[in-house]
Amino acid sequence: MTKYRLKFSKSGNGKYISHLDLLRCFIRAIARAKLPIKYSEGFNPHPSITFLLPLPIGVTSVCELVDMEFVEILSREVLKDKLNETLPEDLRIIEVGLPSNKAKDLLSASYNISFERENGVEAEQMQQFLSQNEILITKKSKRGEKTVNMSEYIEKFDFIVNSPEFVRLNIVLAANSERNLKPNIIVYEIEKSLGFEFDAVTIERKEIYFRG
Repeated sequence: MTKYRLKFSKSGNGKYISHLDLLRCFIRAIARAKLPIKYSEGFNPHPSITFLLPLPIGVTSVCELVDMEFVEILSREVLKDKLNETLPEDLRIIEVGLPSNKAKDLLSASYNISFERENGVEAEQMQQFLSQNEILITKKSKRGEKTVNMSEYIEKFDFIVNSPEFVRLNIVLAANSERNLKPNIIVYEIEKSLGFEFDAVTIERKEIYFRG
């Protein structure tokens, strides 16, 4: 048995695929490609497929990671090509390798967030808001709600001002079992601080980082 780690992208309408539907999509693609995926034992066997950091709906990515275990050794190029033949066009396998770290080693993820507004984006005010040492927000989880300091979840950021109407935020956010912040929350809190909604916002995950 061999475990592979696949790096793939989600673009276009792929950003609207939920995590559960993404899993179903990969299961169907594997079946159509007739790949020898490993199944768990027991009364309800399921394929050995694990996504390392599920992406929020509405966000595109060029760096998603999924681990798959097969019952035999496969050519990495064959695995890549067969899945790309059977996956939807908005999901593309970029490369296939072997896992070098575990999900518990996840550290953070970087995002590009683009803001558009006809009346101006107010980049200076956004910079001042994110530069605060304390930004208290209510964070929801399975255990309930709690107040946290959002600034502690932001590792670094910078703005690129293309025009008064278009600004891009490059930001690295904590993404591990102890601290995890979705980029959608950053957008929501910025809009709340400015007192208006942007005409358009696009978010793309660029890289996932591990400890070590």
